[in-house]
Amino acid sequence: MMAVLLVYAVAPTDPVAASASESAFQLCYFSLNSSEEFKAMDEMARKLGVVSPRMIQVREFHDPDKNSEPQSSFETMVREMIASGQKCDGLVISGHHTGSFGGIRTRRTGKLTLEFMEKLSCDPKYKGWFKEIKALWLEGCRTAGSGQIEEADDQEFSADFHMRRVGAVREQDHLTQSFSDLNREYSATLDQDNPLSSRYLRIFPAATVFGWTKSGPGRNARSELSLPYHIAQIATLNDERNRVFDNPVADEISPESAAAFSGALATLFRAFRPNQKCEDLAVQGWLEHGRGDRGYVLKNPDLNGFKSLLGSGNAKLVEAKLNDCIFKNDPDPKRVLEALDRILRDPVSIGYSFNTLFESMLDLKKAGSKRGLKLLDKIQKKLQSSSEVQQFLDRKLFSKQLGLIRKIDYYAFHRVMTGRAELAIEQQIRKAALEQLVGGLVTGSYHDVVNYKETLLESLEKHNLLDTAFIRALASSPLADATVLEHVLSYAQGQKNSELYHEFIDGILMPRPLRGAGAVTGVPAGASVALGANDVLLARVLEEMPPLGSRGVTRADRDKWISGVLGSFGYGPRTFAAIAKLRSSEVVDQEALRKAASEKLLSLINGHKKRAVLGDMSAALVAIIESRPVLPKSKEVLDWYFSRDDLTGWELASLAEAMAVPDIGIGDRGERLRKILSFSNANAIVQSSVCRTILAAPEIAGAAQLIETVADSPSAHLDTLYSALQATFALPDSPERKGELLRKIIFRGKDLTREKGARPGASLRSALRNGLQKSREKIPGSDALLRSVMTW
Repeated sequence: MMAVLLVYAVAPTDPVAASASESAFQLCYFSLNSSEEFKAMDEMARKLGVVSPRMIQVREFHDPDKNSEPQSSFETMVREMIASGQKCDGLVISGHHTGSFGGIRTRRTGKLTLEFMEKLSCDPKYKGWFKEIKALWLEGCRTAGSGQIEEADDQEFSADFHMRRVGAVREQDHLTQSFSDLNREYSATLDQDNPLSSRYLRIFPAATVFGWTKSGPGRNARSELSLPYHIAQIATLNDERNRVFDNPVADEISPESAAAFSGALATLFRAFRPNQKCEDLAVQGWLEHGRGDRGYVLKNPDLNGFKSLLGSGNAKLVEAKLNDCIFKNDPDPKRVLEALDRILRDPVSIGYSFNTLFESMLDLKKAGSKRGLKLLDKIQKKLQSSSEVQQFLDRKLFSKQLGLIRKIDYYAFHRVMTGRAELAIEQQIRKAALEQLVGGLVTGSYHDVVNYKETLLESLEKHNLLDTAFIRALASSPLADATVLEHVLSYAQGQKNSELYHEFIDGILMPRPLRGAGAVTGVPAGASVALGANDVLLARVLEEMPPLGSRGVTRADRDKWISGVLGSFGYGPRTFAAIAKLRSSEVVDQEALRKAASEKLLSLINGHKKRAVLGDMSAALVAIIESRPVLPKSKEVLDWYFSRDDLTGWELASLAEAMAVPDIGIGDRGERLRKILSFSNANAIVQSSVCRTILAAPEIAGAAQLIETVADSPSAHLDTLYSALQATFALPDSPERKGELLRKIIFRGKDLTREKGARPGASLRSALRNGLQKSREKIPGSDALLRSVMTW
């Protein structure tokens, strides 16, 4: 935990100077993606400290080296501050925001969710800490919600759009959310009935809240300037002549400017009781720092600020906080039902508390206790009798502003609430899902589209909305892609009806056209996007074919499906490997089938010069190494590999192992192993593979020189040397040559233990001792070498 002491001075223009407390103010940071915002405020604090007689502590509370999991870290901050009698007057939460906060400083251990903070703020142990905060900065995209939606069809207000947009880069942004999570979080972010800002106001009831309605400033926009510029704008507003003071992040700040900035901090960190004038100035300063035309401005107009819950006079929002906390933390059924009665009085309260109601009902059902189920039954009866809830759900289920995934959730709530299915709504959901899955309506990045369809199908399956008619429509569609057909196959595997199984497999293998990549981004240039089954799915079809006689499958059926696989646009290395694994008893002519599969693969790799178009070829390489008898055209496929200079370390290791298979027909194995070792990414694993190949085929030309190259390599590990030592004993070379190699290997092992602190372990000593004992010829210097190893 870092602390900076900032001396604070009350400026002459400070509106609350007379009532300012002498205790130090606390500005707390909880940074999940970058610590640059904290550092900028740290530096500004040091400059202000030169002239200010009062103190403020600026502290970073999230330390990923101690605890990277954000929710645990946040709760630890709250608990430890309460235990030590400390508080935060201001809190900055920053990171990638999707409805939850995440980022690189979480190290992919989780996210800080709104629901978690809501529950924490309702806990009697912690709620006092949340009430102490006077200013809350939410530094991330759409942290203030979307604002009022005017154009319902604008994709900017579509949860589906944002799920696809952020989902495509979630790995780069170090987000752990699934696409379903992203869809629901963005639905909450865009929610007009329970605005995101209102939820933060309930969590921090005394805080003025500052956030962004679209993209917040990132690293390129210098997000670390946001809070200093906000302070500078408040200083201008506080000044009687509305002067613009020094740049708050300049190397030097004049005493006059420092005093003005200190006054701005007093405006932000008002007394605990709400102060109307301070909050008005704080909100106006926030808006000016984004969209103003004077002073220091970020030039990002997509922001908003909100007066605190306690200062707003919004009685319904205050009541919503009370109701929500009862549902989240109060075990008394009587109080829960009284809260429900208050919620059901009007549509506004229903909108504020809908999410809480939904989650609470799911929790009660999941817990399954007798008391909980009894309470759930009473809640359901009250909801069933409420026309307002029905109207609310009807509006949501038919709203164009709500993403389809969220609509499915709302329908699930409806089903839990009423205990019955509504066929008309289910048909509407399936119709919309078909349009998005196979109607060509969802376009954009290839990976976005795939991920969205995957999410949609998962949601339909989770809520039991997949039926035979829906799957049949997917399987028979000429626009069905591999993502859709993967789910058709999974559904087919669960069918006991033989006719349906055959129908669905035939549908999966139905010929479908290629689509030019021009309409779909995110695929390699020069490629086409194949509709229908892809390489992975074709391999699954072959690997999961029922045995003959099962589900009415005949040899003619299997031959038809294998023929369909061979003729598919999606054929690739995985399909090739799946065919190689088919036993002779499963096919009519295994030799002819393997030859056809090999020729198809060779045609594929020779027809594409760009490696990216071919994708991952590793499955084909494994099949060539493992198959016996050797697959036709194996040498030609390996020749293709050796013609490339973009091989991965794994491919190099596998190629080295392939050189141990003599029947492939490669005559210059030694030269090819030398080429493998010459690659810059020929790491210790690759080197070990070369040594294991020599152990299996010690007759390879130049084997001793290859072992020497491995032993001399800076990237060699002790495990590599172990493999090199074993291979040395297998060589047909003279005892003297073997002795030279053994000494080189052992001395290299000593160097590793000394240079890198590596543990010698027993494996290298054991390999040397066993090799010397089994050697038919006495190796010169072996006794001294063995004694040397034993003294490590």
